[in-house]
Amino acid sequence: MLGKKISGILGMDRYVHIPELDGIRAIAVLMVFIYHAWGNSGMPKLNIFGWDITFLLSWGHPGVNLFYVLSGFLLFIPFANYYYNANKCVIQPSLKKYFIRRALRILPVYYVFLVLNILLTNNVTILSTEGVKKLFINIFFLQGFFPEHMINGVTWTLSNEVQFYILLPFIARYFIGRRALIAFPATLALVIIYRIVCFFIYTPNIDSIDWKYYYLTEYNILGCIDNFTIGMTISSIFYYKKIGKNRHIDNLIISARYLTWLTPLFFGMLFYTYYSWRFKQNSHFSWFFFSFGFDFFLYILFALIFLYVLFHKSLLTTFLSNTYLRIIGVIGYSVYIWHLPLMDSLNKTNFINSAEGWEKFYRLIPFSLLVILPFSFFMFILVEKYFIDLSSSLTKKHEDGMASAKPVKNKITF
Repeated sequence: MLGKKISGILGMDRYVHIPELDGIRAIAVLMVFIYHAWGNSGMPKLNIFGWDITFLLSWGHPGVNLFYVLSGFLLFIPFANYYYNANKCVIQPSLKKYFIRRALRILPVYYVFLVLNILLTNNVTILSTEGVKKLFINIFFLQGFFPEHMINGVTWTLSNEVQFYILLPFIARYFIGRRALIAFPATLALVIIYRIVCFFIYTPNIDSIDWKYYYLTEYNILGCIDNFTIGMTISSIFYYKKIGKNRHIDNLIISARYLTWLTPLFFGMLFYTYYSWRFKQNSHFSWFFFSFGFDFFLYILFALIFLYVLFHKSLLTTFLSNTYLRIIGVIGYSVYIWHLPLMDSLNKTNFINSAEGWEKFYRLIPFSLLVILPFSFFMFILVEKYFIDLSSSLTKKHEDGMASAKPVKNKITF
């Protein structure tokens, strides 16, 4: 009953057509949340029967990748719907409508966050030259290019998201039908070439984490656009499947059904490689693998899970459709940008700060959830929901003013 009341207040059924995707967003949020709670607890070792399995807690970076894949999938939906259903007079996506929705979805919450963060933490002296520079960089989502000026440690990912939002309308047509078989590998090649160029120009130290090289390759769209475009490709497959049968797609979906159950094993292997790169720094293989192959294998695993969830009913889809998990997913944007500053503040309280290691972790997790989830819920109601409704109202008026959809002349096939 409580879950239904909360979902009704949030208006969940009005915003989502595939409820499992809310659950996936919640998983991504919780991955980053748990990783930061572990970090705030001093990164204690996890040993079971003498085995060091601490690498299984390396969820932060993969959680961000999952956000990217989900963004690519969701934001490509209007374009896929139009191209694959043009003969049904589906309205053509307009740049005006698209950018209104993106701006009202991202900017209000983000700017409220910036203002409150500055006022409450005093980490920016606005009247100073450095403060003005820092404020300018964060207002215009440039922190990915100037990470030393980030006001909060998680907002660099929003910089990548915004860059993708700007690019998407101009590259969408290339991810329809067979074009995606060329476009996606092209973006993958672009990322690899970009990272190789950065490697030879900057010549990073491969015996340790070279943060400057990491920022160059992870904190802008050139280093991660393939994470978004795999999401676009899955969205294209999903909509093409809805309009007819295709042997190749059917075989892909069947393969995903069986391969998905092997993903935990491969996730463990990837997490171990990430942990070796991030914390042990004792392997050139893990350094090169993380720099040039980690993201690719990670989002391929995510793609298999997406295909499984989208086309098969199972215990996994039931879990992802759970009302309470979906609630976390719906308020996930607020949870994501607020969890770290709120967690840092809680970490300074005597009850939590007096503990160490796993005891600190066990205290920090429940108290953080008790603060962050209600706070994010009210932020969603007071800010996000208002601007989501305003966005729907403004774009609806725009749609009503359009006479008809423009037909797509080329036949779309896989």
